Amino acid sequence: MKKTGYLTAALLVASLGLTGCSVFSTNANPNDYTTRTQTEIQGDKQLQHALLNLYLQGDSRYGESHVNVDAYNGYVLLTGQVPSQDLKDLAGEAAKRHRGVSGVRNELTVGENTSRTQRIKDSWITTRITSKLWTNNRINGDSVHVITENGSVYLMGHVSHRQADTITATATPIDGVKRVVKVFHYID
Repeated sequence: MKKTGYLTAALLVASLGLTGCSVFSTNANPNDYTTRTQTEIQGDKQLQHALLNLYLQGDSRYGESHVNVDAYNGYVLLTGQVPSQDLKDLAGEAAKRHRGVSGVRNELTVGENTSRTQRIKDSWITTRITSKLWTNNRINGDSVHVITENGSVYLMGHVSHRQADTITATATPIDGVKRVVKVFHYID
């Protein structure tokens, strides 16, 4: 893709952040979503940081791994690569035992870390999906967190089953997406 494509995407994402997003979700059914409070958002960020610190301080092998921790209202998603099944299991168990965790989805893979090129592609996929979600007037983009790891797209949030289907249908056809994994908490 040309540099202008990346610049266009960056400007779109920046403009969405500056203008606010409520204008894009005016036709979204409010009964299909729950609103997160600032306290919940901050709690998720703190949880993510605490788990990453726990891994990095707990076992030196995590320093050689590529571990991502994402949280949405206390539900934790682990993605990335670790060198052994033992380390994958250890990460999942540590997350389950951590205070404030409601549930864990351990999607870590055993193998070599993804390349920088793949991580850039993953970021681009996430940006494209997020942009499509924000501009779809049937979806409340605030209620969805998109994570892409090695071409696999993970969708987190509190939504109805109907909205989950709409969100998944939006993400699936994006170029580079190998699979879409729903990590939703359903409100219906």
